[in-house]
Amino acid sequence: MTRNKTGKSSLPSWAGKILYLVLLDRFADGDPSRNDFGRDEYSETDPEKFQGGDLEGLRRRLPALKKLGIDAVWLTPPTHGQWVNPTIATRGYHGYWPYDFTAVDPHFGTLEDYRRMVADAHALGMKVIQDIVVNHSANYFTVTEEGYDPKHPERSWRAIAGTYPPDGEPKAPNDPVFRMNDPRDPAHRKAGVYNFTPNISDYRDRRQTLTHAMGDLDDINLENPLAARRMREIYRFWIEQVGVDGFRVDTVYYTPGTFYDDFLRKSDAKDPGVKNFAAAQGNKEFIVFGEVWSYDYKAIGKYLEGPRGPRLDSAVDLPLNEALNQVFFRKSATDNFRAPLAARKRNPELWVTFADNHDVERVYARGTPRAARQCLAALFTLPGLPCVYYGTEAGLTGARQQMFDHKLTDAKRPENRFLRKLISLRKEHASLAVGEATMENSGASCGILSYAVVNGKNRYRMIFNTAPERRAYALANAGKKATVLLASDPIPLSSVLSLPPESFLILDESRAPVKKNSLPSAPKLRLKSSGPFKTPFPVKFTLPKGPKPARLDLLCDDDLERRRPVRDLKSGTVLADPEVLGGGKRTLRLLSTAQSGAKTLSSPVNVDLRCCDRLLVERGVPPANKAGFAGRRLRAPIEASYDGQLSLERVRICARGRDLKMELLMSRVTDSWNPPEGYDHAYFGVFFQFPGRSGIETLPKMNAKISGFRWDAGFLLYGWGSRSFSANGSGADAYGPPLPGEVKQSANPARCTVNFLFSERCFGKLKSYAGARVLITTWDGYLGELRALSATPEDWAFSVADGGPLDAPKIYDHMLLDL
Repeated sequence: MTRNKTGKSSLPSWAGKILYLVLLDRFADGDPSRNDFGRDEYSETDPEKFQGGDLEGLRRRLPALKKLGIDAVWLTPPTHGQWVNPTIATRGYHGYWPYDFTAVDPHFGTLEDYRRMVADAHALGMKVIQDIVVNHSANYFTVTEEGYDPKHPERSWRAIAGTYPPDGEPKAPNDPVFRMNDPRDPAHRKAGVYNFTPNISDYRDRRQTLTHAMGDLDDINLENPLAARRMREIYRFWIEQVGVDGFRVDTVYYTPGTFYDDFLRKSDAKDPGVKNFAAAQGNKEFIVFGEVWSYDYKAIGKYLEGPRGPRLDSAVDLPLNEALNQVFFRKSATDNFRAPLAARKRNPELWVTFADNHDVERVYARGTPRAARQCLAALFTLPGLPCVYYGTEAGLTGARQQMFDHKLTDAKRPENRFLRKLISLRKEHASLAVGEATMENSGASCGILSYAVVNGKNRYRMIFNTAPERRAYALANAGKKATVLLASDPIPLSSVLSLPPESFLILDESRAPVKKNSLPSAPKLRLKSSGPFKTPFPVKFTLPKGPKPARLDLLCDDDLERRRPVRDLKSGTVLADPEVLGGGKRTLRLLSTAQSGAKTLSSPVNVDLRCCDRLLVERGVPPANKAGFAGRRLRAPIEASYDGQLSLERVRICARGRDLKMELLMSRVTDSWNPPEGYDHAYFGVFFQFPGRSGIETLPKMNAKISGFRWDAGFLLYGWGSRSFSANGSGADAYGPPLPGEVKQSANPARCTVNFLFSERCFGKLKSYAGARVLITTWDGYLGELRALSATPEDWAFSVADGGPLDAPKIYDHMLLDL
């Protein structure tokens, strides 16, 4: 981690602050008279429309946020946006479709309401961060890809009829510069404040991401001096008129890095950059951080520092968020945490860390409550500015769920109490916010994760068990002079900890001795090579001098529930079988239990275990199973990027040791949106029925059931994540509790395949896959939810093709197989 050249934080007053992100329309309704303006833009229940949250509601809840421990409120854009775009069902409740950049949206209040809210926040000692948009305006025109000529964009350009506001013509933002959005007008062409380009078709193409439209939002040419100057004017307005303390910049990755040199730090007294202007207004520590949607720290870093010097103060830490998601919810390898902790960052204490926000699934929707608490415990024990998404203190599970009910603000709620404990701990131990984090223990599977945060003489150790079984952890000095600051369970400190499933332990080791060889004498394992091993292989060991142990066990990945007793202590050899231990990168240790009951762990030995694939079933998908289910016929979304990704052609399922491997052959696999799991434009539902187990026929949120197919374990798998759920607790409109195991996803666009490897932990104590049945379905979705079904063709919704009612199952292609 790197700070500025002096070694000190560039904005010391921000170090250690706790942020709170408010989706303004969904947080609190303080003035119901502003809810509905009669444009079919409002609904109390429709999540795609305005629901009534406003600035007055936020102002009234500031004292409760202060009591929670919040230091700064970050609110989504309060500016006047486009309310209605007739090409899609969603309304502009979120604020990211600018119509008037320098006016408050009437749904949210007035300029005076905004000033009053900021003044009250300041009176409580809280700061306010405004979310801002520079990349685009609202969608008032579109440029088609077909026939597009960059020299003559007017030939592919057309206005979007029916947008509101404005009511009349021309359809354009209410702005002296950005109203010039019609390339058919020579003056608008000459002004050049828009790029007049088609939608991004390949998010891996840097030219497209910088100059083309994202989601058909009208892309502003920020390299144009007139557009850049106007942006400085717009955002100086909010500093001067309202007194906000910082900006979060939306969609930074789609803007040129050079724009921020002058936008933030231009020294012209007549046209200063916004940070210079804020300093002149008396706020010398005005913070500006950005949403740089990349999982590459180097790519993000280019927006923080350029050839001319500093740019943004920091960024939203998306790579860390992805690691939190993989490790605590997908049950992936805890090694995935290493890269974010080792990354070199400018101003690391100012990076905004988060578990969830308005663009990803909520933390309490992704896994068990224990996994959610683990994730939050990690968030609040790592350097940076942790940001709480509104409703986390209430345990909300809907990504953009409203929080109007005052019962949700009750400080006695368990989620609220837990969050207050974490915030209090972080503030009491300020070194957690500014120290240096280093990885201490992780592995190639779920299980043990531990890291330290050190700042001067202050040292903290965080220990997690992400697995669904008890795991062993060797604790140096048996925790001597360490203080337990917070723990998920009562965990006595000793040389070997027995960590319950999905548990955590936060230790203050500032007074503890630091020794390299501070573990008691333990057995030693020896291997000539780390593999790969496909058949049983011997592992040699030696015991320390002295009395023989009362018990000796071989552990794989520190798993205490599947320990294998070593019967023959004299031979010095134990046999390890890949088919029993499971394939993949594994860690072997010996756990020695003395006659006194004291335990010691050997140092680990890393091995590569290989299990052969055993074919269970392979079938092609018949035409009757395509483009609809139960006699209904459906159309896929008609947006141009959909092209065969939903069409399932063949399924191959194999047993791989104890795990299950599934290969899906598709008509086409694309990754043009750069998804982490390697494929986009498709969600897969996978349901398992096992002999002798009770289950249900209803498929959650699909409006479907199959007579006689009673599934027990279900999965929703997609390029940005996954969801697992038990039949117990699932229903027509709800997913049941998550399953304990991991699903590894991969894709090969060249071969048109999507692959899933289901850990046997997903299925409980299953002895065999014989007699199981599997249902596979295709659809698409957004933020972990399935896309809507429409009566007419739409860009981002499925539609009925048979003229029938809108009660068709949300199943495009499907296959039901017997194993």
